[in-house]
Amino acid sequence: MFKNKLTFFFFLMLWPSTVWATCSAPVGGEGQLRYDSATKKVYVCDGTSWGQVGGSSTPDIQVATGALVTASCASTCTDTKTSTATCPAGYKFAAGNCYLPSSWSWSFANTATTYSCTVSVSNTARQIQAVAYCIK
Repeated sequence: MFKNKLTFFFFLMLWPSTVWATCSAPVGGEGQLRYDSATKKVYVCDGTSWGQVGGSSTPDIQVATGALVTASCASTCTDTKTSTATCPAGYKFAAGNCYLPSSWSWSFANTATTYSCTVSVSNTARQIQAVAYCIK
């Protein structure tokens, strides 16, 4: 009987258990996120201390905006305008959008660091603007 109790004791000692590491000021568990409204930054608990998400003063994502351009043609003519958003140095193009105040057809193209939107009009006027989402 003693042998069974000892075996049971060792079995319990070897049983996997979860250990929760915590951060203090404020208290948080490993992997927990918190937003500090005073510094306007996000922090993550690594199990012992809080660290700023991103870890640098330059963000991993930048939004680049092209000029708002107007294609305009008063009578029987055609006008084409292009708005190009260029990513900042050190960033590359990830996604983009073409913004028009009303529904209208347009075309777009991108390179490694730019996103362009083009609109062509006949006998009317339309505005278009390119927006690029850039990543490091």
